[in-house]
Formats: sequence, C-alpha cells, structure tokens
Amino acid sequence: MGPWKPIEAKLANKDKYIWHVPRDLPAEVYIRVDAEDLAGNVAAIVTADPVVDTKVPIIRIKSLKQHIEP
Repeated sequence: MGPWKPIEAKLANKDKYIWHVPRDLPAEVYIRVDAEDLAGNVAAIVTADPVVDTKVPIIRIKSLKQHIEP
C-alpha cells in the first residue's frame, strides 16, 4: 500500500476528526493512523479494506417508454 499522503498532522487529542474528502480522491483509499504518546511510543494501524468509494456509478438504460400526447 502507499504511497501515503497526510490528511492532517499533529492533531490534538479529541473525540473525533472530520475529514473533508477531496474530489480527486482515488477509487480505493486506505486510512493509516499513526499515534504517539507522551512517552514517545509510536503505533500505527491501517484499514484492511478501502473505506472510501468515490467511483462514479455506471448507469445503463435498459428500455424507454414513449410518451404520446393525447
């Protein structure tokens, strides 16, 4: 996986983070979180599956019904 691109760096320790997803995001995106505690211990976790699907849906017209004015 990778290359990794930072979403944000050195965030404060809060309950949540709201990510405004960019329009040019690839179809498959994995999230990696790196965390460091006050003692300097570092841990990282990566999602096993893609978490964002930005694929444009494919629409197929199977039939058309003609509208006839009375």
